This record gives sequence, structure tokens and C-alpha cells, in this order.
Amino acid sequence: MGATIAVFDEDVECPQAFVDGEKSSGNSSSHCSALNGVASLWDLLPRVGSLCSRDVAEAKRLLRERNFREALAVLERSRCEDAESLNLRGVLHELLDRHDDARRYYGKAMAAERRFWAAEMNLRRCYELSALGSSDIPLLV
Repeated sequence: MGATIAVFDEDVECPQAFVDGEKSSGNSSSHCSALNGVASLWDLLPRVGSLCSRDVAEAKRLLRERNFREALAVLERSRCEDAESLNLRGVLHELLDRHDDARRYYGKAMAAERRFWAAEMNLRRCYELSALGSSDIPLLV
């Protein structure tokens, strides 16, 4: 079974081996040969918009069910790099007692959106917990 890859103004049917990034000895068009691995490169790009919001909603549902590991797995598979997703990954790491990873993701969330208030407060909370041993700041999703 092959897959169709859009090449400018024409669609080319490529063997599945090319879509999967494997070498093939079959008779493939030059477009397929030139595009070998493009589908897997596309998979490496961060996801945005509605794809991320769907994954974030699923992760929040799992968080409410206290299924932290599965919620984190959903976000890791999604490859979303928006502030909300990154902050949520930080929250999940913190709930799993991975505080260094939590701080790293809060920082990434703030880098993705400079004034992302939830990540800023979560990072402040982490600082207070490590420096003072307690914090009045709630964990913000």
C-alpha cells in the first residue's frame, strides 16, 4: 500500500517504503526518490493549533483522573511546543516528583509565551518550595 504525497500541483502515488523512510528497490518516480523521508521529517515538526488543543484537553482529562503518567505520555507524543502544553508538562512532572524537569518545562513555557502567567507562577512556586520549604502558590494548569 502506498501513500499520496502532494508535489507542487500534482499528487504522486509513492510506495509505502518511501513514506516510511526506507530504501526501496522498486520502480519509483523521481518525485518519490527525492521526497524519501519527507513524511518522517514532517512528523518531527512541532504541532500547533487544534491538534495541540485536542491533546491538551485529553491530558487535562487524564490529569483530573489522576493518571499523571498517561497524561504526560499524551503530551510527549503530541510534540506540542506551545506555552499551555509546555506548562502542563511541567505540572505533570512536578506531580510525579520530577522537580528539575518541571522547572525546565515551566521555563520553556515562558520562553514560548513571554507572559504566560501560569508557568511564571509555577516556576515561582518551585523556587519557594526549594528555598523556603513551602509555598502558598497553587499549582496552576
